[in-house]
Amino acid sequence: MKKKWLIGVTAAVIVVSGSAYGTFANYSVSSSSLNKVNAASLSIQEKMLNSIDLYENVKGSYHVYMEPLKQDSIVEFNIQQGKNPGSYVKIKNKNESAVTEVISDGVNQVSLNEQEKSFSKVKLPKIKSLSSEKRSYKDAEGKPVYIHRQDPAGSFAAHEVVFPQNYAFWLVDPAKYQIVGEEVILGRSATVIQGKLDSMMAEKHRATEFKFWVDTQTGVMLKLEEKDQQGKITNSIKVLSIEFDKGIDREKLQIQVPAGWKDNSIQVEKKAK
Repeated sequence: MKKKWLIGVTAAVIVVSGSAYGTFANYSVSSSSLNKVNAASLSIQEKMLNSIDLYENVKGSYHVYMEPLKQDSIVEFNIQQGKNPGSYVKIKNKNESAVTEVISDGVNQVSLNEQEKSFSKVKLPKIKSLSSEKRSYKDAEGKPVYIHRQDPAGSFAAHEVVFPQNYAFWLVDPAKYQIVGEEVILGRSATVIQGKLDSMMAEKHRATEFKFWVDTQTGVMLKLEEKDQQGKITNSIKVLSIEFDKGIDREKLQIQVPAGWKDNSIQVEKKAK
């Protein structure tokens, strides 16, 4: 399943066998009741699954390269969790002039396409509690079931870094990865994890192994590399700058559509009829 920048899909309960890039299908909204957790008592996987509980706001930028998807972009982000969630995410393709801005105010989410002078607007789903604390299991047919939380801030593409629950599910089987140490990245302690991809994942990612550098305090992804059998990096994420709980520019979270831009919003009610 290819990964796409989709508007308005912020969380899911997903049944997939060998999930690859995407988890944007067969979903029902959900969120966790986890609040005010004791971060020191959590495993690194638990922190990745619930990173949005471990900071109030975060801002920064990262480079993402995904060879199979022909993606090479710089992503800027300003994310506010807590009582008044919202987000501003700017995606610029390094090889093109295309720029996409995605703004969420906790109620609505708007995607602005600067090149096309167009926008799409959707209403974010209401946050609901998880029906179970168990985040992964196998169904009666032996297929893995992954339960994703909603992101109240609607972090869009930036969820890969600020809420890396998709990657946390790569750590379900302890036999397929190991924690190999700690390193310092951008002044923050990072837990380093290495693992192998199964055959289905390897084919979709064009990689056989992965390596994570996860912020030890918050579970945020600071760096990721996937390599093929020849040692070539086929997919990577590298955070270029990051600041936690130092406040963000709230003006960036205000949804404003330039006059005259084309409205490409999906008319959900009309489509449902």
